[in-house]
Amino acid sequence: FYLNLAMDSIEYWTSCWRMVINCNKNKTEIICFNCYDHAGVPTSFNLGGKTIQLTDQTRVLGVILDSKLTFKQHSKYVYNNLVYRWVCMSRYANRNWGMNQVVIVRVTKTILFSTLFYGSTIWMNNSNMSDINKLWYRVSKAAVGAVFNVHGAILEVILGVPPLQTMGRVISIKHYLKVLHDSDDIHFDFVRTQLDEMNPTVLFHLRDVQKFLIWK
Repeated sequence: FYLNLAMDSIEYWTSCWRMVINCNKNKTEIICFNCYDHAGVPTSFNLGGKTIQLTDQTRVLGVILDSKLTFKQHSKYVYNNLVYRWVCMSRYANRNWGMNQVVIVRVTKTILFSTLFYGSTIWMNNSNMSDINKLWYRVSKAAVGAVFNVHGAILEVILGVPPLQTMGRVISIKHYLKVLHDSDDIHFDFVRTQLDEMNPTVLFHLRDVQKFLIWK
């Protein structure tokens, strides 16, 4: 009853404003997050004579959200993009000719990091970074021209680049400082609500913010 009432209200509102609902994939979909009773959720919904499908994952502003919020599918998507970009870069990064170490680091920060850290505050965690860390090791090793295996930390020191997890946490700290600085920010109330609900992800990021402020 309530579902049909909501659908009728949406249909009435869109018709009043002469809006056409796009029910294509990744445009208008139904997804249930952390839903334990999938049997009680319909597989499709009707809205204005169009069918909206229930899905296990969808893309919102370039980030793939799955029903369990593991972000593993998005991690694979990012990894494939990074591999393609690195293959294009490696054509001009040979040990004996091509881009030198400084140029490789600059291009990496411009091309690879822009893809890797997009929305990283949301999706990046230790459980979905395994393949990306291996790729980063290959990139670092090629940048310094190492023939034999070298510890990843040594490569990062030589390149002057912090570990990926550290850079991700720095970006998260900047994001939360910006949100918490302005109480009129639309994300401020959301963070406060998640904090009251003891959301472990938000608590983890806020602990980093606290450590940064104490250090500062």
